[in-house]
Amino acid sequence: MAHVNLQQSSPLFRLPQELRDEIYTYLFLSTTIEYGAAFPPANSKTHKRKGSNSLEITRTCHRAKRDVGDTWLRLVFFIFRSPKAMLDVLAMLPVETRSKVGRVCVSDLPLRLGRKDGGGITPYSLHQVLKLLPGLRLDYFVVSPGDDSMGDLSHMEDLLKHSNGWKELHHIFKLPETDELLCSSKQSLLAKWNTVLENRDGAGSQPLVTIDPPAGHNGKESSKYWVVVAKRGVGVDYEEKVASPWIKGDIRQQKSNAVLDVRLRNRKYKWKELRELYVSSPDGDIECVYEYFSWNQNYGGD
Repeated sequence: MAHVNLQQSSPLFRLPQELRDEIYTYLFLSTTIEYGAAFPPANSKTHKRKGSNSLEITRTCHRAKRDVGDTWLRLVFFIFRSPKAMLDVLAMLPVETRSKVGRVCVSDLPLRLGRKDGGGITPYSLHQVLKLLPGLRLDYFVVSPGDDSMGDLSHMEDLLKHSNGWKELHHIFKLPETDELLCSSKQSLLAKWNTVLENRDGAGSQPLVTIDPPAGHNGKESSKYWVVVAKRGVGVDYEEKVASPWIKGDIRQQKSNAVLDVRLRNRKYKWKELRELYVSSPDGDIECVYEYFSWNQNYGGD
């Protein structure tokens, strides 16, 4: 067994474990790691990954690595610029590791996929995309607005009805500059969404949906955005299950132009398999078509 230097001369390791844990918590809670590009130019090879310097503490010595372990996964804030970027990272993790991720932000741009054997392009919303992430059990899930979603609240109900993997959802909607009808319907939307979540989790578990306008400049409320905050009920199992039931338009069920083999009708495809269906090679350039752009990004082997 290799000898582990206890670093007794280090001011950090002379502190009690409880204080060191607090330091690690503050460090990782202030850390963001970003993947993907918001609107890259055509043929862009960019793959951003910011904020990972905070993880260097786990590489300084064996004792720091042992102290931290995998607790950082629950604390750092992962920002994904597209649903595809999220899948290319989280779907490739073992289920046990994925279940330890705690905070994620992703754009609400649709995931648009076109099969290499034809059939056109199919868009998938976030509630469908999350089905590809079994084991996910986020403490905090933020959905940020894409430019094509201005004022569109229609998919909020699908997230509340069909998605799992999050304990608290913050969905940010960018509103049109003038939409008095939308603002006047705020209470009716809240009532509808609360009913949906109560029917799912049970009223006794006290799930809650609220709409909070975020603070703008000088601490004043911003009229350009709504933040819909949904909290799952107390004691509710919100983990995305490995064998979760089919939903309408389930991304895990794929059909070719030929008659689907009866043995494959109930097969649930994984993201790694779907990548092979939509690209010429699993290790080659991956083409993703979104609402406003097409771009290629080179990846190595999984």
